[in-house]
Amino acid sequence: MAKRPRKTRRKNSAQQIERLLGDGKTTTPEPAGPLRHFTPDEHIEWVEKNCYRDVKGKGWQPLRYSGWQADAIRKLFAVTSDGVLRYKTIMPCFTRRCAKTEITATYDLHRVLEYDDQVVVIQANSEEQGGDTVFKQIVDMIRNSPRLAELETAGEITILTDAILFNHTGSIIKTQPSKEASTYGQKISVYHNTELCKAPSDAIYQVGASSTGDAWCGVAFVDSNMGDKSNAVARYVDLAQAAEEEARRAADENRQPNPTIGDPSIGCVYIHFDDLDDVLKRGCGVGLAEGVEPIHPWLDPEWIRGRFAQMTRGEFLRNHCNQPSGAGEVLWSDEQIDPLFLEGLLPVLSGHSLEAAAKMIGGDGRWSIGVGLDRAGAFSKSPDRSVLPVVGKTIIPEMVGKPMPVYDEHGTEVAQEVCDGSVYVLLGAWEFMRTLRDPIQEKITQIDKTWGIGRVALESYQASDLGEWCKSQRFGDRVTVEHMTSQAKQQLVLFMHNLIITRRFFASPTYTVLHAELKNYREDASGGGIPSYGGPRKTVDLDVINPVSGKKLSRRTTWIKDDYLEAVLWAIYAARNARVIGKARTVAKPSAW
Repeated sequence: MAKRPRKTRRKNSAQQIERLLGDGKTTTPEPAGPLRHFTPDEHIEWVEKNCYRDVKGKGWQPLRYSGWQADAIRKLFAVTSDGVLRYKTIMPCFTRRCAKTEITATYDLHRVLEYDDQVVVIQANSEEQGGDTVFKQIVDMIRNSPRLAELETAGEITILTDAILFNHTGSIIKTQPSKEASTYGQKISVYHNTELCKAPSDAIYQVGASSTGDAWCGVAFVDSNMGDKSNAVARYVDLAQAAEEEARRAADENRQPNPTIGDPSIGCVYIHFDDLDDVLKRGCGVGLAEGVEPIHPWLDPEWIRGRFAQMTRGEFLRNHCNQPSGAGEVLWSDEQIDPLFLEGLLPVLSGHSLEAAAKMIGGDGRWSIGVGLDRAGAFSKSPDRSVLPVVGKTIIPEMVGKPMPVYDEHGTEVAQEVCDGSVYVLLGAWEFMRTLRDPIQEKITQIDKTWGIGRVALESYQASDLGEWCKSQRFGDRVTVEHMTSQAKQQLVLFMHNLIITRRFFASPTYTVLHAELKNYREDASGGGIPSYGGPRKTVDLDVINPVSGKKLSRRTTWIKDDYLEAVLWAIYAARNARVIGKARTVAKPSAW
């Protein structure tokens, strides 16, 4: 590769660079002429000659790109016939742990060591993230790649806390505060924004990208996962894909592409998976045809299964499938929910039926009884219900300390998880008029006489009066009145999620309203931070029977309520922390597994 003239800033500096990073020969500077950007294949050759990567279990080894990574580089860093970058915005939108940061970091290094006076700026959602991702990877690569480390030793590279100086070329790589004002007024060669999907907006990115317009081969990197459906990354991927589709149609029709369709200045490689099975197959290589290259063979399939077991479906899609999910993602599928509604399990159990229920599910006959309440507001315009459920927790001896199957959205066992043997059963649920207090008190008293209440959990909103009454009863020392904060609700939902995917919660099939609410309960992570949970806010069709009134609900509604489910969440929370009643007794072999 012919080398362009360099400004000799130090005696013999050009020869030092050529010896370490070139072909070992010194050359006479050529006459100045138009700059030519290195081609993708030249970049791959340079990286694999000079850069090392941290290989799991082997330490730092020479960096070698896999086939799909080399193909991605050939697309992203394509060069026009004029010798400049084809794309002004470059987006490696890969799944997590697929080396998107490494690909962009090596480009930054090549650029500042190949050309004079380059300014590379790295920003993120926080200053800590900017320093801990791309910048740290560049520093580590310099210090662990022999050729680059020798340049630092020779004084050609100076590494500071938030900047790296390349003294021969007069170039710099630096991190900047995550503020718009810190980027105004600069002429930036390469603007690098990492994990844009987590930013509350793309305002910082827009300022940085707009600072590259008058630089030679000025380019903006969006090194990010997809995130949720509402963020900027999803919008940019849509623009890039629309432009690519228009280019394909134009080629088929033998015409020029319409530049107003999509954004042809964005170069994007979007890698994603459909579900857990697809991650294991195309990602890890489980069951993949011989000779087909997996995308991330360095990730252990058992680790992926473990991540699935610990996450909600929306979290797994965002983190490991790179799907643009989060805005109203359904938490559970029919295949996960239907087995929880056991035929033969009565909707309301009397005191002597607890033993029968224990035998049916394989419990040891000891129960913890929890009562919850989701009380409707006094002036709510929507058809809110006050729901009072009772949930019992029992222990299945055969499950204690043993691995239990974890089921995916297709009802397939995909992992195993050791549990404490606890199983939760909906023993009964009652619906009341919105603000009536006396019937609720009467029912709670009846529950205590029948079973003996282990704990009552009430949400402080709309239930403070009942909380005071409960505390005056004989179980008053076992009453919890709490605020439903975002953190509290997330913990309740995640615990319920674990019970569902391991099939450790059961209810009577007559609770069709609860069944419908479970099917439509959603996670919304579009706002960033802690997700919100609830029923969908759109028109849907239902065909369910109210177990209390026996009336058929309207087939068309603009609101699927979550009263039953959220009341059950409180009851599960209460049962989880309740005292145990009853004695251990021999029971039949579990029939639910």
